[in-house]
Amino acid sequence: MPDYQLSEIDVCLSEPSATIRAQLREALIRFGLRRTRDYPNLAETRTALESTAVDLLLIDGDQGEGEVFRIIHSIRHGHLGENPYMGIIVTTWQPTGQLLARTTNSGADDLLVKPVSPKQIQDRLAALIEARKPFVVTSDFIGPDRRKAPREGQQIGQFTVPNILRMKAMGVYGRGSAAEEIAEANAALNAEKLLRHAFQIAFLVEFALPGLQRPEPDRFSLDSLGRIPGVVEDFVRRLPHDAANGDVAVEAKRIASQVERVRQALGRDEAAALLGDLKAQAYGLMRSLSPERLLDEMAAEVSGAVAKYRERLAEMAAARAAQAAAQAAAEAAQSD
Repeated sequence: MPDYQLSEIDVCLSEPSATIRAQLREALIRFGLRRTRDYPNLAETRTALESTAVDLLLIDGDQGEGEVFRIIHSIRHGHLGENPYMGIIVTTWQPTGQLLARTTNSGADDLLVKPVSPKQIQDRLAALIEARKPFVVTSDFIGPDRRKAPREGQQIGQFTVPNILRMKAMGVYGRGSAAEEIAEANAALNAEKLLRHAFQIAFLVEFALPGLQRPEPDRFSLDSLGRIPGVVEDFVRRLPHDAANGDVAVEAKRIASQVERVRQALGRDEAAALLGDLKAQAYGLMRSLSPERLLDEMAAEVSGAVAKYRERLAEMAAARAAQAAAQAAAEAAQSD
């Protein structure tokens, strides 16, 4: 590893095994990461993240029944810790597909399979210092861009976020300038998050509409409708509280109220009109954030994303049906 200045980097090590924790701590300190604090459980880890500066989090992903990934999600979304852009490496004994997906979807940088060698940690640390992936923002994700291909819908831009690890390793860290860079990045990502939330609300409405108009609404449509108030709540929380955005906040809250009116009217004649109003309000919110855009352009973008999503759901259903048929055929062959 290059001759980095690692002595000022603050490391949080969360590992339930006392033996592994001691080994990893010793290896980190031997690299020069002398400001390494270690914790045996997630409660102490969360407390440390709330009260101390952290540049690198090394955390065991097998603990806490998913709590690890809720912690990472909270960090990335600015709910926990001072630096949403800290390096995050997850470790595990069981690299299942589900755990890999949860690691990626939470916004972590990397996953290491135990037993972890010092060389692996060195390599990951060097990658975070020298080649940190840019971040992307969607309605429910903030983190390194791990995409192999563009997703449907809005084109998702990339953000170069503050790299405190690199600043400290290169000896150019200044507390004031670092805080300013984090604040600027937070503002840029928050503005993008508002756009993604507005898009997501319109997407959920468009996806739910056909199913909600049936005599008996389907589960997917009801679930989509039920997700809207949560998106609205975070939208309002992130909206700058100033006179310029007061009307936008009222507009967003009206959508959440409209969802409840729709829910109560489902199956009755008045539901169709209420659903039409909900759709108009959703696109109105998008226009409030992007007044320069044409309504037809936004509607086409949302409709395209909904169509792609329906195609993916159909492909998944077909794959499950094929798998079930193959299993049934195999069981029938065994019984003959």
